[in-house]
Amino acid sequence: MMEKHGLKSVFPIEDIAVMGIWELLPHLNKFQVRLKQTCEAAISFDPHVIVTIDSKGFSFRLLKQLRGNSFTIFLEFK
Repeated sequence: MMEKHGLKSVFPIEDIAVMGIWELLPHLNKFQVRLKQTCEAAISFDPHVIVTIDSKGFSFRLLKQLRGNSFTIFLEFK
């Protein structure tokens, strides 16, 4: 639905849609690559605000890497 309103995702969400440690382990490298891509995209876009939605593990790691930049960060988890 967000894509219908103009969102252009850095990567397909399916790339990080895994649950549990045993499912994550085979995809750990891809997860790290996607985290780096997202961090670089956020910094280059230079937003005023970052709002994370869902994917707590990914979001917290992203926010940790983005700490110290010049934008405000909001968290939302359902």
